[in-house]
Formats: sequence, C-alpha cells, structure tokens
Amino acid sequence: MADLEKLKKVSLFYGLSDQTLTDFKDHFKLLDFDSDHIIFKEDSEGDTMYIIVDGEVFIEKRLDAEEVEHKVLAVLTDGEFFGEMAVLENQKRFARARVGRPSTIYEIRRSDLYEFIKKYPESGIHFYNGIMRTLLKRLRHTSNELTMLFDLCRQLMVQHKTPADFLAISIDEIRPYLAGKWNFNAFIYNMFNEEYDQCYEFTTYDQPAEERVIPARPVNGWADNRTYFMVLERDGRKLGCVRFCKEVPVDKAEKNNLETILNTISYIINANIVDVEHQAELALLAKLKKAKSY
Repeated sequence: MADLEKLKKVSLFYGLSDQTLTDFKDHFKLLDFDSDHIIFKEDSEGDTMYIIVDGEVFIEKRLDAEEVEHKVLAVLTDGEFFGEMAVLENQKRFARARVGRPSTIYEIRRSDLYEFIKKYPESGIHFYNGIMRTLLKRLRHTSNELTMLFDLCRQLMVQHKTPADFLAISIDEIRPYLAGKWNFNAFIYNMFNEEYDQCYEFTTYDQPAEERVIPARPVNGWADNRTYFMVLERDGRKLGCVRFCKEVPVDKAEKNNLETILNTISYIINANIVDVEHQAELALLAKLKKAKSY
C-alpha cells in the first residue's frame, strides 16, 4: 500500500486531505514494474494514465520502423505522471513508456477516473486542475527548448574562425534559456599539450576559482546536484567540455529535463566543431597556396 506522504508529493494531489488521498489509493490499482518493462508502445490505443509513486520511466520515440533505436524524450520520476492524453482525448500513444528502474505506479483508467470524479467531485476538479497546470508547464518548457535550439542552429549557418569561437558563441546562445543563476565555463581541447583551454566564462554568482575548472578527465553528466559536465567528443577524439554550475541544488525532475536537452545540444555542437575544424584547415591551406604562389 502506498504511503500517504509519498502521494502528497505528487503535484496532482497538492492540498488534498488525508481522507481524500486514502479514497484515491483505495480506488485505483497500484502496480509494480521491473526494469525495462514496456508499459505501452508508440501508436498503441489506450485509455489509461499513470502516476509514478516511486521509480523511473523513460518516454521514448522510435527512430526506425523495426523499433530497435529510440530517442529519450523525457525521464520521469517520483510524483510525475504520463499517458494523460489517452484519458483526456482518447489519443493514440505518441511515444512508448519504458521502466528505467523497478517502479511502483498507479494505473488510472478513464472509466475508473470518471467514477471517482462522480463520487468525489471536489477532489476530481482538483485532480483535473493539476493535470492542466502540469501540461501548461510542459508546454512552456517545450517552447523554451525549441527557441533555444533555433537560436543555436542559426550558428550552424555562420562561418566561424575556430572551434573555440563557435563553442563560446554556442554557450552564449544557450545561457539565457536556463532558469536561475548559473555559472558557465567552456573549454576547447588542445591536442598539443593534451589539456583543456578555457575559451568562455560567464558568471552570475560568486564562486571559488578552483570550482570553475574541470578535472583532467571529465565525465559527461551530473557531477553533483549543482554541476553538469557536457563532454564533447567525436569518434573517441576529445574536442572540448562545458561546465554548468547552478547556485542552488537542482532537483531530480529538473536534472532529468536538463540532461535530455543538453544531450541534444551536445550532438549539435559536436558535429559542428568538426566542421569548423575542417573549414579552418581549408582556409589555412588556401593561405599557404597563396603564399607559395608569391
């Protein structure tokens, strides 16, 4: 049986009494899923939404007809829900839901939800309002990400002198879209001394200088609850690294959201750094040919 304290952390249940929460958990089915279990597939019919009490679920879009390759769109954890459009509008699933680690999840069928609303109308209205609030928040988040990607992709059409210039401008494009106070440090890899040379820095709060450097071998992802490293590599070759550090700790849901979009940004920057390197080499060869002709 789910703990009421865990249910209180679900945004849909904020403000509900213990009695209402008890009625809810007694009314709906609580399920346990093992890692890698597919809760539903993309384009499948459905009439059920799910609320994660404890666990992790990946929302993934298929990249091929055989459904072998998938792109992670979101990572959902404790207190978050998914599959709501099948209940609200009877839509097909736009992506699949796969369990990341063993999870405890409420299954809410449309017919059971309507029955619950009829029985507890005040709680039902609160429940629907919670869904709408979360959907609007997700929409704002998606709009913000699309605008950020648009601004970044504009730089792909510009000819940059060096990879360091491109990396610095790219982080400058990303920076305004991250909420809160962040410090940014970008480094380009120097193959001659096998070190990372800083090419960009932007600070919004005081931080010791030693915390603004990167380790000799940075690892891609969250180093702690404030610091994220974007390691830039292509075919095993080091290209650079970006260090993002927020003034206050980042919660689990925000970590997951940021990691998803930062991974996408990393792919874009990786590809274009190599292209900028190639352009710089061609420009140098052209200069050498011109000098030789003189």
